[in-house]
Amino acid sequence: MKKLLYLSLISIALFSACSQSPTKEDLQQLKGYWEIKTVESQSGKKKTFSFNESVDYIFINEDLNGFRTKVKPDLEGKYTKTGTRENLKIDLQNDSIFIHYNTPQATWKESLLKLDKNSFTVKNKRGLTYTYQRFNGYLSHE
Repeated sequence: MKKLLYLSLISIALFSACSQSPTKEDLQQLKGYWEIKTVESQSGKKKTFSFNESVDYIFINEDLNGFRTKVKPDLEGKYTKTGTRENLKIDLQNDSIFIHYNTPQATWKESLLKLDKNSFTVKNKRGLTYTYQRFNGYLSHE
């Protein structure tokens, strides 16, 4: 009985640690190259991407302002800009983190649900949930 209680407490602690929301201190982990791995709708319909011809480059400064742009990687590890630069600002509201984007054509926001050094997940107002993984190049062994 004592072992079962101990195992239950460890399980709860691990689950809580894994499900914590991102913090302000985590946000610098967004810097870098990212590729979309999955997109899931509110109804649970899910699309998985096994290869991305273009990836997102995200830059964030200390004031939590920055930009996101699409780039096309090559096999040598170089990148060519392919998309519009989207200015971004990260907004911390209570226990939530929002990424506000703007271009000359539109403005929108996403809620940051999860973040670690290798992946992050955001949700937009249409209920689409995007999961990204860090892009390390096409020839990476990671």
